Amino acid sequence: MKSPHHARTALIVTLALLMLAPVLAPAADLFFLQNLPVDWMTREDAQMMWASVQQVLEENEDQTTLIWENPETGAGGELTPIGSYTKGEMPCRRLQIFNRAGKDEARWTFGFCKDPQRGWLVDR
Repeated sequence: MKSPHHARTALIVTLALLMLAPVLAPAADLFFLQNLPVDWMTREDAQMMWASVQQVLEENEDQTTLIWENPETGAGGELTPIGSYTKGEMPCRRLQIFNRAGKDEARWTFGFCKDPQRGWLVDR
């Protein structure tokens, strides 16, 4: 069984890769992320998830869930902002993320901060 720390690290890496998706090769090998929904996600699933993360952070009030799903693959999830804060000058939000794809599902909570030039980024 993987530790919560491993799952959190894997999600941070996954989100970072998704933010870089436009510059990554389409066949990027994500072999180091195992037994997570991302193992089963197609490129389209991952793009839909990241677009949904951006949308919910920008538009939804706290405790208002956005559901995303790719009807072609069955991958999907729920995204719920659960609080806001600031880091320096940047507005930030805590986001509860639940994703499912293939036989796996996972739930995490992360902070995201909005950089004026780069948009919403994972708060480390």
